[in-house]
Amino acid sequence: MESQAEELTVDAEPGAGAPTSIPEAHRRALQLEIDLRNLARVLASSLDERRTAVLAAAELARLFEPAVAAIYLLDSAGNPLLAGVGGATDTTSLSVPPALARRALVTKTVASAGADDLLAFGALGGSWADATAAPIVDQGTTVGVLLIATPEHIRTRLRVAVDPALVSTLAELAAAPLRNARRYAEALDEARRDAATGLPNTRAFIEHLVALLGECERAGSELALVLFDLDDFKQINDRGGHPAGDTVLRDTSRVALRALRVGEEIFRVGGDEFAVVVRGDRIAGRHVAERIRRALARARRGGALPGISAGVSSFPRDAGSQEELVRTSDEALYAAKAAGKGRTSLYEALDPRLRSGSPA
Repeated sequence: MESQAEELTVDAEPGAGAPTSIPEAHRRALQLEIDLRNLARVLASSLDERRTAVLAAAELARLFEPAVAAIYLLDSAGNPLLAGVGGATDTTSLSVPPALARRALVTKTVASAGADDLLAFGALGGSWADATAAPIVDQGTTVGVLLIATPEHIRTRLRVAVDPALVSTLAELAAAPLRNARRYAEALDEARRDAATGLPNTRAFIEHLVALLGECERAGSELALVLFDLDDFKQINDRGGHPAGDTVLRDTSRVALRALRVGEEIFRVGGDEFAVVVRGDRIAGRHVAERIRRALARARRGGALPGISAGVSSFPRDAGSQEELVRTSDEALYAAKAAGKGRTSLYEALDPRLRSGSPA
């Protein structure tokens, strides 16, 4: 989203013929205040964490034009990863955080570049006059680091002087939008995750399936859908109550997840029913269903896990849309249950009389 930057104007007194002259230092202070408001507005325009970092780096590079600005965000393991760069055409040398940025992270304070730090920036090309890094701290937790570097040959042309206090303020300004973006992403993830098993839920399943079907249609490839549920799950709930049922669902999810390979994604789609999306044809889907069934059978020897029944259909052989693919796999699952449970049925092998839709 492009921002409309405010422009600094100083109106003349009523009746005067020219704008009022103000001291240069005052003018710069007013312009900096406007620039910071513009930066805050731009950062608030995105709820995507990486997009926010990209916008922040670009705006900071513009503010300190023609300096280079980089933002690194910490991953789940605490490693700083480059999230946004502004003012640099070649970002390769910034992909690994400079020692200056790492020092700011470790000390949790603003770090100014020494001679060795400036030499290291030579990988960006040319010579560098100054660089400053400040940790981005959100409610006491360090989430990243902001780095601003100034080339030697343009130092006298900077719109705004780069001083440690200002860089620290800018890092604080970036913290709240990054926090909001991260919380938004966490909320989206939570809305797509089943609370009982930790697996992606029905909403995530439909979104994923629709996206993959589009890819397969464009590429002319096949996609299989496995639907399976737990045999006699109602008896488990009746004997042990819902806590026992939830334990079985969690254990089943864990075993099934371990049985999957690359290109196979599992979802809980309601009750005791699960869906596995397989990049491949119906035979590949059947292999996945049988692999999960065997894994659960092995786990059942040491616990109380039930068996499963599964149904498999494929796109575009058995279905031409997301709705049809779900329906045909569901019909195959019903046929497996009707045939005695503990087995996998392919939709294409069904008696035509069973293909009229899922029974009530």
